[in-house]
This record gives sequence, structure tokens and C-alpha cells, in this order.
Amino acid sequence: MKTNLMLAATGLFLAGCASAPAPVDEVAGLSDEAFKALLLTTYNTRPPKLGDDITSQALQRTDLTTDQRAELLYRRATLRGAYIGDWPMAYPQCATGDYLEFLRIAPDHELAPRAKAAIEYQVGREQYFNQEPFLGAPAVCDAYHEEGKRFLEGAQ
Repeated sequence: MKTNLMLAATGLFLAGCASAPAPVDEVAGLSDEAFKALLLTTYNTRPPKLGDDITSQALQRTDLTTDQRAELLYRRATLRGAYIGDWPMAYPQCATGDYLEFLRIAPDHELAPRAKAAIEYQVGREQYFNQEPFLGAPAVCDAYHEEGKRFLEGAQ
């Protein structure tokens, strides 16, 4: 029941915040208040896969600022890297992809040092990729692991 209420509230929130896309140079983004509410929803939603789903839907919005998009990517990466194998995209390789995208769009963001450390951690888990629960990562995420390795080599 609580989950259904959270889903309904999240749906209303996302629908209520949607607006006609503005030209790219005029995108002001969500208000700080609306974005904080959205971010809290992703943090407080259980099960974590639902938080991933909400974050993925929010990333489709066209009215996010770069920093807002970066924070959502960081949040989704954190979920995917922590709940290994709990849903199809919850693997270190997928988390690495989100951290890399975060750094591409917001290299100077205050969370950038943490994202770099997270890439190192997720890539370093490769020794476990041949055992449970690490088996089954989607093929679409495999390239992110190699890209993460190259990123780390270049960061030295």
C-alpha cells in the first residue's frame, strides 16, 4: 500500500513538473525546490529498483540543468553499484557508465572527486565478475568497464 502511494505521488510529481520544452539556450531547469523533492524521491523510494526507474525517467526530462542531470546520474550510478544483480542494470559496469557520463557533463561538479573514486572502486571489482551476484551484467554495459579502465589510466 505504501509503495502504491509512493508510486502515485511520484507520478503526479513528475507529471506536474513536466512542461513544454524550451529552446536549449533558454532551459532554466527545475526550481531548486522541485529538484530537491525529485532527488529525495529517488533516495527514499523502496525497493531501490523503483528509485532507479524514477531516476531513469527523470533523466529523460528536457528541463534539467547540467548540474541536476549530473546529480541524477550520480544517484543512479550509486544505486546500480550498490545493489548488484537486484535488477537488470544493477551492476558495476552499468554504474561505471553513469559515473563516466556524470564526469563528461559536469567535470567540475562538487561530486566529481567522489565519482572518480567510485569509478576506481567499480572497475576494481572486475575480479568478481565471474561469480555471483556479478554474473549477468547486460552486454550494453560491458564497454563501460573498459572505458572506465582507460579513464583511470589517463587519470594517473
